[in-house]
Amino acid sequence: MNIQERLENLSKVAEEKLKAINIPIKAVARYTVCDTRTWGDCNRRKTWNGDIYSIRITRSLLEQGTDDKVVQTLMHELVHTACFDDGHTGMFKVYGRKIMNAYPQYNISRTNSAEELGVNKMDSSNYVVQCECGQKYYYQRQSYIVKDLIRKEKGLSACRNYRCPHCSKQNSFKLIKR
Repeated sequence: MNIQERLENLSKVAEEKLKAINIPIKAVARYTVCDTRTWGDCNRRKTWNGDIYSIRITRSLLEQGTDDKVVQTLMHELVHTACFDDGHTGMFKVYGRKIMNAYPQYNISRTNSAEELGVNKMDSSNYVVQCECGQKYYYQRQSYIVKDLIRKEKGLSACRNYRCPHCSKQNSFKLIKR
């Protein structure tokens, strides 16, 4: 089974579980595998004929995460279809608690760490920046610090100064994965 098929199969499982406990999710037009910095996201497009929802799940979670962790993330995103304008407050929290009461194995919260989802953080990050103190920072996209470190590797000057939140040293970073 390829990644897209796994996503579609597990999305049906998540939808059935939410419908079983009467969470009023909306129909999702498209489930997509993507390379985002988040585990998943729910998008809404307003049309004259009503709202159209699409959900994206990151490739690293689909490749490394267990079925339960992918279903947990899908349920989180599906809850957004029921209360899109609430973000992670209001009815989102109510529905999250309802899911966790019905299915204790799931943690419906605003964020989950790579460790909680069983994903190797190094594999899910496109860029890893390390301070002299040993602290590592993981990035999916080229942030300012990553762009400046790439410039520095090419012998160009960096644009900004950066301080490590862990040890407070200034400009003590190197790019260790790209």
